[in-house]
Amino acid sequence: MQLIYLDSEDDIVSIQDRLQWAGEERVLLVLPSEGNHLTEKLDLMRLRRRADELSLEIGLVTVHGRVRWQARPLGFPVFNTVHQGQNSTERLWRKYRRKRYLVTRNTPRRLMDMFDKREASRRLEPRPGWQQWLWRYVGIMAFFLTCAISIIAFLYAIPTATVQIQPLVEPIRATKQIVADPLLESVNFSGVSVPARTLVVTEEWQATVDTTGTIEVPDAPARGTVIFINTVEQGLTIPAGTRVSTSAGQNIVFQTLRDVEMADTVGATAEVDVVAVQPGPQGNVEPDLINRVEGSLALQLEVRNVEPTTGGGVRVSQAVTQDDRDRLRAQVLQYLQALAYGNMELQLTEAEFLANDSLRV
Repeated sequence: MQLIYLDSEDDIVSIQDRLQWAGEERVLLVLPSEGNHLTEKLDLMRLRRRADELSLEIGLVTVHGRVRWQARPLGFPVFNTVHQGQNSTERLWRKYRRKRYLVTRNTPRRLMDMFDKREASRRLEPRPGWQQWLWRYVGIMAFFLTCAISIIAFLYAIPTATVQIQPLVEPIRATKQIVADPLLESVNFSGVSVPARTLVVTEEWQATVDTTGTIEVPDAPARGTVIFINTVEQGLTIPAGTRVSTSAGQNIVFQTLRDVEMADTVGATAEVDVVAVQPGPQGNVEPDLINRVEGSLALQLEVRNVEPTTGGGVRVSQAVTQDDRDRLRAQVLQYLQALAYGNMELQLTEAEFLANDSLRV
């Protein structure tokens, strides 16, 4: 027994064609649960005729009530499931088996329908001889030749003109968003997605740009003189490098440039040159602002600057601005993108292309 599963696109013509290629004498047609297959009695009669011509026994598997009701009188066994049809007994098939008749000249006409009668009459008529066929072909050729001559004469007789119409060409553009998904293995038409893969390359490049900014750099330290005052009755030696500073506001530190000897009398004074530890204009302080001695000598000495310190200055130097950084970054990224794009193209297959907007650095 051969199973033939019908789909929604099959009709009576395609069903008959599939029966012609059946390899078994007993065929089980499995109708889909949805559709209108063989619901018309005429289709079932045509199927019955085709089965008789091919000497096939055909059973139907369907739950359609109308098909079941019309198929049984025509000799088709009907089953609810494929399993029921495959396990059916020979007795059931014999119950629906029809007698087959060979159409001959002596076949009773009551067993022949109108189509069989016309076919039998055509076959029993005497065939024409070759002379009749010859005259028939000659007549047909003469008819077509006369028609061709008449048409040509008519075309030459009437005036003609050639009208050339240039159609208006207007391009139509449509934009559709397509998603490239690296997780897909095949095209997803419903989700408008295509399979993709991620390419990664590593490139290096160095570049330099001219700076456009300026900055003030401390250049020269401030210089001046201070006066030390002895507060004890003891002689002192103030070594070079002794540090003094301001006590108010920003702490500006100075150091002495030479050794100086202090007399052993309270109120004795000594003047010495000092220089700011840090260069820059912040070392230029007003008189009497340097008033603190750093270190162990702070308990024995006091200090004052009678005159302001001067000479602290800056110089203007080239500096990097944010615009310089942005400009250098843009140049490097542009070159790296071009270099990476070229290397990625070498890794593509014939069916792949690079999406420029997806390139990231």
